Amino acid sequence: MRIEAEKINYTSDFTIYDTDDSKSLINSIVKELNLDSTSYPANAVLSRISNAKSNIIPPAKYANNPILLQEDASQKDHIFIKYMKLM
Repeated sequence: MRIEAEKINYTSDFTIYDTDDSKSLINSIVKELNLDSTSYPANAVLSRISNAKSNIIPPAKYANNPILLQEDASQKDHIFIKYMKLM
């Protein structure tokens, strides 16, 4: 993957996150944003992020989509933006 990274505009020094790494990152972001971890469980947040990524919805577009925001009724858009910046 590192050898081919330049073909998709990535550097070869990227990091691959497994599920535990992703959950840890979500938990850190939730804590940093002073959100209640019981209201923002890592699995639920990751599910929403995964769904958005599968539908090719970038963080900024997600944050400006009233339907998605209403479904979340939360701060998950801010978590998504921060998550993608830290990945």
